[in-house]
Amino acid sequence: MRTSSSSRLAIAGSALLALGCASTPMTKPVLDAVEVSVLIHSGLPNPSFRLDQAHVARVRAMLDASAANPSFRAASVLQSILGYQGIRIVNQGKLGGLPTVIAVHHEDIEARDGEVVRFLKDSGANLERFLLDQAVAQKAISPETLDSIRPK
Repeated sequence: MRTSSSSRLAIAGSALLALGCASTPMTKPVLDAVEVSVLIHSGLPNPSFRLDQAHVARVRAMLDASAANPSFRAASVLQSILGYQGIRIVNQGKLGGLPTVIAVHHEDIEARDGEVVRFLKDSGANLERFLLDQAVAQKAISPETLDSIRPK
């Protein structure tokens, strides 16, 4: 049986949809919340949660208390490995004076606002510990997952 090229494209498109491989429309950026993702899955959605205003203020205070880290030389603090890679905070609405994107991995912090990138050092990994505790409190991750990724 011969099929036309348009029929083959329709069949291929149906197969991609069935597999979940087709592209989906872009979602609108969230402007009224600060979203946090714990980067622990490869190829699967990562657990995420939102920060309320009090927690945004606390994150801002921890950023302000962190020292500049001019010796940081990697492109990002997020690790390109399997397993726990770090935490990403996305603040499209620029709430609470936080940068647009913040990445955290142990004591290293990356703050991005457009083209401006700052690397900071958080001795004691206080920001990461706070965010991981919030992830458990909001049931984004389990206490067992926390135990496996918490900085020692």
